[in-house]
Amino acid sequence: MTDQGITLRVREVMVDPFRVSLMYGIEKDGKPINPDLLFTDFMSMKPDTDPYINNYVVTDLDGNDLKGVNLPLARTHGDNAILEVGIDDPTQGYFIRSPKDIPDTIVVHFDINLLGETKRKWQLKVPVSLAPAKSATNFIPLNKRYESPFGFKLDFLQLRHGPSKSELLGDIRESQAWRNQYGTLGPQFLYRIKDEQGQVVAAWDGINDMTYSLESKNALLKQSSGGGTTGRMLYRHAFLPFGDAKGLKLELDAVYTQNPVKTPFVVTFSPEELLGHPLEKNYDGKQLTFRVRKKTDEAAEPVPYGNTKAELKGRGFILELDQRLDQRKRAGFWKQKAVPLS
Repeated sequence: MTDQGITLRVREVMVDPFRVSLMYGIEKDGKPINPDLLFTDFMSMKPDTDPYINNYVVTDLDGNDLKGVNLPLARTHGDNAILEVGIDDPTQGYFIRSPKDIPDTIVVHFDINLLGETKRKWQLKVPVSLAPAKSATNFIPLNKRYESPFGFKLDFLQLRHGPSKSELLGDIRESQAWRNQYGTLGPQFLYRIKDEQGQVVAAWDGINDMTYSLESKNALLKQSSGGGTTGRMLYRHAFLPFGDAKGLKLELDAVYTQNPVKTPFVVTFSPEELLGHPLEKNYDGKQLTFRVRKKTDEAAEPVPYGNTKAELKGRGFILELDQRLDQRKRAGFWKQKAVPLS
């Protein structure tokens, strides 16, 4: 598609029954320009008020909008970008129940009104055949329920294998008793999927802070999602493909609850005392090790911080805390309060 010297070129399409990835590039007068311009002003809906909002719509061949289409996810790749369009987003309360629900062909409609400072109307239709990917997809109904004494129901609905990933779909329903006890904290749990030899081919450790998530295996966190209404959530957990594994068995191994410590835990030391001499303490089934090291330069030092990294600048002492947990206590959220020594 070319207009006013600007060309939008879809170079490649990668197809999975549940998501379609389109590699595209933008050129001006034959030279590549930043592909992110397409998403500077972008919405996944038909614009009713602002004529300079870009949008896309996914339909079948008859022009009917598809359910469960998610917001666009674009990743820059050199002079091109990859647009990932999901057509089975449980955050919209919808999921595909069988291959029959997947159309053989979808059409991605681009309605582009603004590229940088250039305003005009470009329209592009990209038909994509899903038939080959559908033939390589397998849906396995599970329909298994776990009713927790903590006050929620966990339904494992479906396991499905596609060319690029395997997925497990489930449904969580909270009781009022759960919400009275734990508020808005949704149930977190650990399950494993094993083959006929007992080997774990996939595992999901749903603890909130992934720093403490120790048991996940082959999980694709960026391809996993969930959403719903108060007290109920439909979720989708994605894994690396394991469709060739035989005799699969799903085991629910843990349900996590979050409880405050019963009594305060106080450790007293001066930083100099711990230089080269770690301090070990035991508390409520946990072995805690305190270490101190000295930072002698002003340069910033990257350190882990939750799921990301932070930077420590300047000179001073750095306190590090390691913990070993017992089998029933997987995670701890610690708040440190420094009290000056008298």
